[in-house]
Amino acid sequence: MLKADLHIHTEYSTDCDIPVEKIIARCTRVGINCVAIADHGTIEGALRMQEIAPFPVVVAEEILTPHGEIMGVFLRHGIPSGWSVRETIARIKNQDALVCLPHPFDTIGGSGSINGNWKNWQWRLISSKRSTPEARS
Repeated sequence: MLKADLHIHTEYSTDCDIPVEKIIARCTRVGINCVAIADHGTIEGALRMQEIAPFPVVVAEEILTPHGEIMGVFLRHGIPSGWSVRETIARIKNQDALVCLPHPFDTIGGSGSINGNWKNWQWRLISSKRSTPEARS
């Protein structure tokens, strides 16, 4: 059976200091056998983990736009921050990757403020229990 965590940050991200080796060890201990590494502004942590993990590693990235964060999942190349929402989505789709809204209810720097109303965009995936108002309280 597949047990996956589809939103993990590594030491390659600006908001985490956990080495990929420790993440692999923890996943192995708790039975997680697939992960998506979604560091902020880089895919380097995901690429490094793919080299050494004994389980599948999905390459993802949280990309900062002027209106909040968008996550690309199944990326082949990193996407620079700073592009518009529309351009960021286009760059993700050009890689045949999934467009994800990682924090839809976070209105302070997260995805909830995207273009004033994220519900108007066509999303393929909205993720993270942590994103819900109930999980934050």
